[in-house]
Amino acid sequence: MSAAPARSGWPFLVGRGRDAGYRMLLTPAPLADRNDSDGLLAAVTGEVPADAPPVVAVVGPGGALCVVYRTLRPSTADTGATGPGRSTPLLDRAGRPLVLAYGFVCRGGRVTRVDEADLRYAREVALDAFRRFHADEAAYRTAVSEPYPLRSEVVGRPAGRAGDGGQARSAPPGQPRSMSPGREAPSVAAWRPDALPPSGRDRNGRPRPPTLLLGLCALLLVLGGTGLWLATRPPEVPVPGVVGLPEADAVRDLHTARLRAVPGSERWGGGCRPGRVVEQSPAAGTRVREQTEVVYALCPQGRPPAPPSPAPAPPSPALVSPSPARSTAAPERRSRATSEIEAVRP
Repeated sequence: MSAAPARSGWPFLVGRGRDAGYRMLLTPAPLADRNDSDGLLAAVTGEVPADAPPVVAVVGPGGALCVVYRTLRPSTADTGATGPGRSTPLLDRAGRPLVLAYGFVCRGGRVTRVDEADLRYAREVALDAFRRFHADEAAYRTAVSEPYPLRSEVVGRPAGRAGDGGQARSAPPGQPRSMSPGREAPSVAAWRPDALPPSGRDRNGRPRPPTLLLGLCALLLVLGGTGLWLATRPPEVPVPGVVGLPEADAVRDLHTARLRAVPGSERWGGGCRPGRVVEQSPAAGTRVREQTEVVYALCPQGRPPAPPSPAPAPPSPALVSPSPARSTAAPERRSRATSEIEAVRP
């Protein structure tokens, strides 16, 4: 990586794609070397209107990093497309417009006057990274930006050693550091068998420490290394509750908690308000490691779908009353009465 001039800026880009959530798409080299972009992600919050001045923020211990950024909603023209429809905005799978935050960072000072030429250059570099990300989101790996000379006014002392242009130079990878002129490299004495000390004594003739003491020292070193590992392992943080918040506020709270915000599918829920978070996973209060992905679902725009109408019940079979059987007793009685009458007639 080339040495940076006295006042240098590094372009950066924060954005999301059709499926991928918000993350660093282009990170400055000083942050990539330390694998530390959380402060920059936390400083970039909300959209900046096109007619508003760029946002200037100072982050890091002692204000070590100054961030200058704007936002834009990319269109198909920003992906390199030509012809009709170049102004069509890019949307994610849920139909929401993509928002990109681009700009530059500098170290060891605060930008008091922003030169638009610096932002134009940062925008070109950022869009070049976005085109590669848009072509294949799954295979894309965060790019690292190189420094460029700033025209903006910066107040403060540049980071790094004096006379070093704001950068601490080191030897190229795989090469030793250079020696001072006129100084010879130290010589190394050849090994001889008689240089070994007598058994049980060191090179000065003093008795060697007992084996038990050496074992105790080794145990202390192991315990110290275990404690160091426990102290340096990734810390756990509680997941903030973002249900009910607008998407921009939810993403900001998750980034502030050092977590990754990943949009999920939209869904209707109880008390659903369009554009607000209705569900999150993991749940609020869960302790997870830093940079863990938190998936959130938004309430869709418009009215909820009408519930399906119930299917009509099948008609019940008609109840048919059985025809009453004709009674034969009455005719028989009438026949007997007629016979009796005819018998008694004179």
